[in-house]
Amino acid sequence: MPLSVDQANISCAALGDPRRGRIALHMVNNGATRQATISGLSQRLRELRMYVTDAERNMEEMPRVRVRQGTAQFELPAAGYTTLMSR
Repeated sequence: MPLSVDQANISCAALGDPRRGRIALHMVNNGATRQATISGLSQRLRELRMYVTDAERNMEEMPRVRVRQGTAQFELPAAGYTTLMSR
């Protein structure tokens, strides 16, 4: 799945089957906490499960991220590995 990033200190990868609405987005943020926006998601997608791994958390499930009209906005934690997954 194609994916691009427009911020320094962030690396990303996307996996899944968009036809079936199944995706996993992996992000490494080597910088400060920041607001993130992901666009181009399926219009049928309503929320994403969010997991964070960092110095204090080990794949800890966070509050779910809402998806509206194919766009998700959320806070990307500092110096961590974040995964967003569809249900």
